[in-house]
Amino acid sequence: MTITTELDLLNRQLALAQAKHTAAVACLRAAERKEDLADEKVNGIKAKIAALTIQSWGDKPDIAVLLQPRCSYVYYNYLSALASDKGLSVNGEWIDTKQAALSIAMSRHKVGAIELVASGIRLFSPYIRKAKGGWVKFGVSCHESDCAWELWYSPARGNCQLVKQVLCSAVERIAHGTLEQALAHIEQNLWADNTLDIEAQQVIDVPALEESMAH
Repeated sequence: MTITTELDLLNRQLALAQAKHTAAVACLRAAERKEDLADEKVNGIKAKIAALTIQSWGDKPDIAVLLQPRCSYVYYNYLSALASDKGLSVNGEWIDTKQAALSIAMSRHKVGAIELVASGIRLFSPYIRKAKGGWVKFGVSCHESDCAWELWYSPARGNCQLVKQVLCSAVERIAHGTLEQALAHIEQNLWADNTLDIEAQQVIDVPALEESMAH
């Protein structure tokens, strides 16, 4: 067989192989499209089930169900709204408990924030899986970028620890006798937003205003 003949044969084999590859890719894309359509149908049914389930709860949501990770987006949106009403947010999931992670983000001063967040923590705590020592964990979003903070709360004892994490290791613990004391510490030292509430700002500005009027 000459080189020319062998090249012709190889080119024909290449064309045939490319045609088969193109057909295989087309079949794969068709299968992926079928999978996407099937996923959409499954997710649509899950969403309807979730919506009806939420409706059946009335004014008593099943928080344990809502905290399950990777559930229907309907559950996620409902949990996010419920948490937001209590000054909390949904932020991923805990690796150890396999539940949705709730986080705290406080301004340096906001009227009523401590009471609101405390009520949210007490609402969710009974449904959060406890870590060793009986603690339930909440993330703390703050202005410090070189570490992570968590609030550990004991529903049984009522006390708290603020735990500083660096590279997933606890490097500092600040004990507080009550939940409100821990939240006050977060508000003053671990705030996420360095702004003052309008009401607080008005109080702060009164002396300056009186002085300007005197002149």
